[in-house]
Amino acid sequence: MNTRAWLIGVGVGAFFVFLFTLLPARILSAFVPTGAVQVLGLTGTVWHGNAQTINAAGFQFRDIDFEISPFGLLSGRLSVSFDGDWGTGYARGEVSIGLTGSLSVRDLEAAGPLAPVLRTMNLRGNSGELSLRIEALDVIDEWPTQMIGLVRVGNVPLSMIGVSGDASGHYELRFDVPNVASEESIPGALTDLGGPLQIVGVIRFSKPRNYSLNARIKPRPDAPNELKQGLMFIGIPDADGSREFALSGSF
Repeated sequence: MNTRAWLIGVGVGAFFVFLFTLLPARILSAFVPTGAVQVLGLTGTVWHGNAQTINAAGFQFRDIDFEISPFGLLSGRLSVSFDGDWGTGYARGEVSIGLTGSLSVRDLEAAGPLAPVLRTMNLRGNSGELSLRIEALDVIDEWPTQMIGLVRVGNVPLSMIGVSGDASGHYELRFDVPNVASEESIPGALTDLGGPLQIVGVIRFSKPRNYSLNARIKPRPDAPNELKQGLMFIGIPDADGSREFALSGSF
């Protein structure tokens, strides 16, 4: 191949690479599953753009900046880093999807209203805040194979668990499961972060989309009398004043 032909080939290749890098982000809409996810207001390029609104699984995100890694495509994965608004809060992190539908999440941080999450679990509640930090989450065949991170909720009305009154609490759910067998449940350690009610327990997620909570609850000495009286309907206290509490459902 002579020098002129080689230069022409390089020039043509560079031209197509240039065009590919400038592909408008709006063409991504053609690859979004119909009905599952709604993406509106795409601007920028396919590699670095912005979505005005994304609706997915009952959640709405706005003003999402995203960046797609071209190196991830070489390994057969679509890898996206994002940063946007979720309600009055935010969501940012890295997500990658494989050709077989496997999902990986890394360094995800989010904070926002608790109510949309409660609705996915068939629970009632219009107040409360949620924050989460997921260090690593891997999903294959719609089930996690690794789950490391924590979830915190604040100002959660205790009426959600059948306790009368206006008291609320703050709680943390921590997952540290680097390997999940296909038929195993996924445990998370539940503790309170203050408030009138002490809670220590374990919540387990199992296939297909079930959860169960087993915990010990106990009012703190300064808890309002209305709360203490409400706990009488949950069960008989042990010698230390704690009661057994259980809750299960699907999502």
